[in-house]
Amino acid sequence: MTDFRPLPQPCKDVLFFNADAPAGDLFDTADQRMAAALSLLHIVEFSDSRDFVQHQATRLAAALGVLLADARVLYEAAHLRARDSR
Repeated sequence: MTDFRPLPQPCKDVLFFNADAPAGDLFDTADQRMAAALSLLHIVEFSDSRDFVQHQATRLAAALGVLLADARVLYEAAHLRARDSR
């Protein structure tokens, strides 16, 4: 039986992941979210600070928040799944 759990989100019952998926798949999906967040941070690192205005910083923070919240939940599920399969 699948164990669908919600991802962090402002509205209930919209996005879910299967917590019964293999630990490796959960980890890889979390890793993908983390890599996307790091890519966004690299944009800031290599941008001219004069061009990086408050509006862009707010958008970046919102995107990073979503990606990192997803990654955290997926990493936790991968850890639990790996522990339970021992």
